[in-house]
Amino acid sequence: YAQSVSFTYDKAGNRTGQTVFNFNKAKSKSQTPDSTAINDQLGQQSIKFYPNPTKEYLGIESVGSTTNIQVVIHDSNGKLVVKTVAGSGFSSINLSSLPSGWYLLRLNNGSKTKEYKIIKE
Repeated sequence: YAQSVSFTYDKAGNRTGQTVFNFNKAKSKSQTPDSTAINDQLGQQSIKFYPNPTKEYLGIESVGSTTNIQVVIHDSNGKLVVKTVAGSGFSSINLSSLPSGWYLLRLNNGSKTKEYKIIKE
């Protein structure tokens, strides 16, 4: 079990937000993939994220490369709300502090970038 903390800042350098990321190799009941999982390729990496829509945690799985994936989430107004790095394997991102709505999830492995719409209930 590991934890990472990410901060967001405004243009003046003032801290405007904090997000705590929990990285857990064992999947909890709230992180069980089902028909709401999105499967895709990011270069040579197979990626899966779920559930979508989500209420609390977004699980991201990466297989096929040891390359880290940069994970960026923007709200519907374009404001950066999450920025972290997910390693190979399973990562869990806590979205419980975000309000309900749609968000843009951007995944980048250094050579490829893909964007997805996610829903926070």
